[in-house]
Amino acid sequence: MPETPASIIAQLASYDEKSLTDDRQARTAALVLSEKLSTCLQDPGLYVWKTALSPLSNLAVRVAIDLDIFSLLAAESKPVSSTFVAAATRSVPALVHRLLRACSSIGFVGQSGDGGDAWSANAVTRKMAVGAMAGWHRMFWDLVVTAAVHGPPALRDNGHRSPGEAGFTRRAFGGALDYLGLVQSMPATNRDFNDAMTLDTGAPEPWFRWFPVEERLLAGLAQDDAPLLVDVAGGRGHDVQAFHEAFPGRGRLVLQDMAHAIGSIGGGPVAPPLDAAIVRQTHDFFTAQPVRGARAYFLRRVLHDWPDSCCLRILKELRGAMRPGYSKLLIHEAILPDSGATRAQCEFDMTMMVVNGGLERSERQWAELLAEAGFEVVQFWQNYPDSEGIIEAIISPL
Repeated sequence: MPETPASIIAQLASYDEKSLTDDRQARTAALVLSEKLSTCLQDPGLYVWKTALSPLSNLAVRVAIDLDIFSLLAAESKPVSSTFVAAATRSVPALVHRLLRACSSIGFVGQSGDGGDAWSANAVTRKMAVGAMAGWHRMFWDLVVTAAVHGPPALRDNGHRSPGEAGFTRRAFGGALDYLGLVQSMPATNRDFNDAMTLDTGAPEPWFRWFPVEERLLAGLAQDDAPLLVDVAGGRGHDVQAFHEAFPGRGRLVLQDMAHAIGSIGGGPVAPPLDAAIVRQTHDFFTAQPVRGARAYFLRRVLHDWPDSCCLRILKELRGAMRPGYSKLLIHEAILPDSGATRAQCEFDMTMMVVNGGLERSERQWAELLAEAGFEVVQFWQNYPDSEGIIEAIISPL
């Protein structure tokens, strides 16, 4: 039986203020219900119309980033006029007013006062004032949205099959570079990309707080100076640094990435300090893994970038370095439900298809991919259903 506004409201009424404040799972469920209610209350034709127009709100956000409007509002202690913002950004009041109005309509800035020309920072504004968050939005619009426009004709041309490892990037930008190659060829965008990789995207706590590290990794570690964890394609090391702070002196930690990422450590406003005890190693994960027999090989948000064919190449190199019965593979990624995936999960999946032909995977898809690569899933670990989880795997016994 389809849900009605009344039935959705009844479900929302079951949550009290305490649960919505203290319980992330309850908040997530209430948010899903609220989105359902919003859709249910709208005329279907109007809903289709609004969905088609929604990218234009992001256009306003993108231009506001160029003008540094979010940082400006976040620095002000009281509401300001569009004339004030225009003067500070060397723009014109009419354009700035339109941008602020559009940003306010989606909750990116606050609007108050008689006449409607009083603008202030809210929680989202202050989040957008953070360089990494603005950089993520800038990179997404300039590269992902541009490539996505080429998706429909590209899929028509290939008979509506999943795109190859370049997604729609080569078609959109020309040349032989895939998405990551394109990012690396553009210094400012590369900085945005590396900064964006440090964002927690709302994760309530790091993976090692809810994954049983003591039981699964530290117990049975060969010796205190043995390789404990290799962070494969770990960017500037934000994950491995946090792990080191939580478990100091418990085994050797290695950070691996391409030269451009390793070389940028400590080189930006959001780049974390990296402890000298962490080994920095330039490595291309499509080549032989140089650290042999580590206790754990850790990949966070790596495999979703790639189609299965490329993932199998990455996993083959890792498998060749692992010690059977000792080494573990830890994949920190989204684990999609078989039904009822959230809008955000589906949008990330579409993003991966656009940029690199990658995808977000369900438990079944992870198990099938790993089995084909010669691994066996030990357990799926997930702190919250809507957040990223850990897929713990070992080399399949013969």
